[in-house]
Amino acid sequence: MKKTVGWALLLFLLSGMLSGCAHTSTGSAAELRQYNWRADPDGGGSLTLCFEGENASLTMENGGESETIAGRFLADDSTLIIFDDSVSQSYRFSYVPNGDRLDLTYGGNTVELIAM
Repeated sequence: MKKTVGWALLLFLLSGMLSGCAHTSTGSAAELRQYNWRADPDGGGSLTLCFEGENASLTMENGGESETIAGRFLADDSTLIIFDDSVSQSYRFSYVPNGDRLDLTYGGNTVELIAM
C-alpha cells in the first residue's frame, strides 16, 4: 500500500512539473515579430522597431538627428539580437511583450513601445 501511494505521489508531482514546463511564455519571438513598434518618450524624440523578413531595424530620432541599427536578427522568448553589418556590431536587447505593448531593455534601461 505504501509503495502504491508513493508512486502515485511521484507521478502527481512529475505531472505537475511537466505541465509547468509546457506553459507557453508570453515573451515569444512570434509575438515580437507580429507588429512594428513605436515609442514617443515624454522628453522628445521617437524610437521605432520594425521587422521585415529576416531583418530588423531600430531607429532612434531626436532633435532632427536619426540613428538606425539594422540587419539580420535572432530572437528567442526574451532576447532580441540585431546584427548591424554596417558597423560590424551586434546589439542585444531583452524584451517582454504584453499584448500591444513591448518593454524593450538595453544596458539596464527600459522603454515601453506600442504596436503600430
